Amino acid sequence: RDLHSFPTRRSSDLMLNLAMPGESTGKRVLDPFCGTGTVVLEAMTLGIEGIGSDLRIEAVGQTQKNAEWLQKTKNITTPFRAVVSDATKLTPELLGGFVDAIVAEGFLGPLTPKAGALPNIFKGI
Repeated sequence: RDLHSFPTRRSSDLMLNLAMPGESTGKRVLDPFCGTGTVVLEAMTLGIEGIGSDLRIEAVGQTQKNAEWLQKTKNITTPFRAVVSDATKLTPELLGGFVDAIVAEGFLGPLTPKAGALPNIFKGI
């Protein structure tokens, strides 16, 4: 399933297929660093409940908007959840239950950061 008009394979799609082989019905995946929700949306297109968390309220808000857009425009009924939280403080109660897998993309910041920015980038990883 592709959201774009051209064929492509994204790393999040590949990671989900590796982490969740076989039947996806009733499965739940967590992206503890969801950003704008790429993994959450890819999970939803595969019929997997996507759960995203991030420290930044703006990121979680964008994940929410993107997931709602996906449900509306692609008629996808797969549920999702987006929560503001530190990844080290996530609990089943906060996530609405246990998850079957954790999938997260690597750092998606600037491709060529300046040398002075490296210490801050590594702090965020």
